[in-house]
Parts: sequence; structure tokens; C-alpha cells
Amino acid sequence: QSESLSVSNGIDRRDVIGSIISSSTTLIVPSISNAAIPNQNLPKPGIQGNGGTYTRVEGAGGGFDLLTSKTTRGQDVIYPASMDGVWKCKRVVVSVEGDAGQAELAWRCLGGTGPFKSIESFDTKFVIPPDELNMQNLYEFEGSTYKGTILDRGFELESRNECNAQWDIQTSDFLSYSTKEESAIEVAVVQRKVETPSEKGFGFNELYRITSSAGGIFSGNRVDRAVRVQRRYRRALDGDGNRVVEGLEIMKTFRVLDGIAGTEMPTSTTKSQIKLTRV
Repeated sequence: QSESLSVSNGIDRRDVIGSIISSSTTLIVPSISNAAIPNQNLPKPGIQGNGGTYTRVEGAGGGFDLLTSKTTRGQDVIYPASMDGVWKCKRVVVSVEGDAGQAELAWRCLGGTGPFKSIESFDTKFVIPPDELNMQNLYEFEGSTYKGTILDRGFELESRNECNAQWDIQTSDFLSYSTKEESAIEVAVVQRKVETPSEKGFGFNELYRITSSAGGIFSGNRVDRAVRVQRRYRRALDGDGNRVVEGLEIMKTFRVLDGIAGTEMPTSTTKSQIKLTRV
């Protein structure tokens, strides 16, 4: 049940985003079944976090319990060892389906700034976890075993959003930050599937519980939102022969009622293109 995104030379704003991803390709983005996952001992890169008990939400289909689900400590998305260090990230939204307001709100909660469909440019960083943390970051590629890197989510968010972020590699699935407009926005990974690096690429599928202000006259209240991000990367060369990493992303939002997310029926679907180059 994988979902694909196609990048073509004829997409809108071609003159603007042609420098981000120039080649035509189709990448398969990892998907996660909405059925309950009873086995908690799936090996990497299996699904982490099954949402406790599933229920039915009227008008929203199958429900995922955001409040009881959690991922496995010491595991995270694995990126290639060669990505260790700082990279320049350029990304742009190329399409939005469904509730554009919900899509933009989720995009901003995850760090997006400026006009919704403008090109973003910021630094991001990947790190190799210290051995003493016992992070499960090993992967095999062409017969050899490597120590993969993980994303420094705090560094990226501060670069992208100019905010104050709190993130620790030992609890890498939890991130909180504050901005001039809002304080204490919390992002927790509650479900994940990882595709480890191979000659075909690498990627992940994560479900986030975002806790923030309700906004408007209810700004004093805090609400939980559910956002799923599916991303697929591949390593490539640009026109000058420099190594780059190209990515495609699908972001979906869902209704949430009393901590239960209706993950069978997204309220919006946003597709973005990403390009990483060495700093």
C-alpha cells in the first residue's frame, strides 16, 4: 500500500522550483497500514508505536490513540553515514488537496515560515549518535555495515523557524519550541516506519502528535493535532557533479477527538519537494 509522488518537468512554478529537483523521477513513499499492529517486537525497520487500542470515530473511520502510543527509545530514522554534518535544505510546497487551512497550520507547527507555497531555505544537520547511547543506527549497504546518522531536529527547527527549541538525542522523538507568537509547541513522534538506506533510496513514515494553542478566543486552551509525514530520499548528482540528496514528501492532517485521530480519512494532503546540498 505504498503511495507514489511523481516529479515532472511540467509542474507549476517550474522556473522557481526547477533548481530544487530538475530530473524526472517517481519515488515510492513508505506507508503504514491503519490496521492495528499487535506485535510489539517487530525488528527494524518495522512499525514502532501501534496506538494502544483502535476504535471507530464517527465520520472519521478508524481511530489511532495519540495519547497512549509511543515509539521505542533508542531508535530513530536512519540516514546514510555520508550525510554526517550540516546541509543546506531547500523545500517548496507543490500541491495541496482538501482543507488548505489545516494543511498550512500543520506546516507551520512543524517549522514552516513565510508564505505557504514559497521556497524555504535553511540549514539542517545530521549526527552520528555516540556509542554510549546505544542507539540502533546500524544498517547494511553493499555488503558492509555502517553507523547511520540521525536528524538533529532541534538544530533544523531553530534554523528554519528562528525559534528556541528543546531537543535531546536521547529522547529524539520529542521536540518542543517557542516563538514570538506562541509558546510551548510540542511535537511527539507516536508511530514510525523506517526504510533504511539502500541503492534505491531511504525514507520514513511518521505520525506526529502536535500539542499547541487552540488559537483565537480559545488561545488559552491547548489541543492535540495529528499529522502524518511520509518522506522518501535518493542520492544524486547535480549538473556540476556535486552530490545532492533529493526528497519528496506527503503530509496529511486528520481530525482528532479526545486524543483519537481519524487516520483513515485525512482532512488535507500536501506534497512538497526537497533538495539537500552540502554546506
